[in-house]
Amino acid sequence: MKRTQPWAIFALYTLIALVALNVLGGPFELRLVEQLAASSLGAFVVTYWWPFLAATTLCVIAFFVARVFCNRVLPLWHRVLWAAGMVLLSAIVVPAYWWRYSRGA
Repeated sequence: MKRTQPWAIFALYTLIALVALNVLGGPFELRLVEQLAASSLGAFVVTYWWPFLAATTLCVIAFFVARVFCNRVLPLWHRVLWAAGMVLLSAIVVPAYWWRYSRGA
């Protein structure tokens, strides 16, 4: 991993997803259902945006947990702590791990 913009977006994805849930959650579905459901793509987005966001967030967390266990520089107990932190507080720990252990650009 490097400190580049695509990796930053990938590392910050869980935080971005939380912001999206807060901004778009609830009233989004009520206000835009009629407009989005007019097309088949819009109906698909309205129906499956929650599962899509959850599945992609879990994939990002799983990717970084796998990267933690592949990091042989850290002792085993550090890797376990990083992995537990990523599972429990992913929006904070994943970007912190990426910043701490990524190489410069």
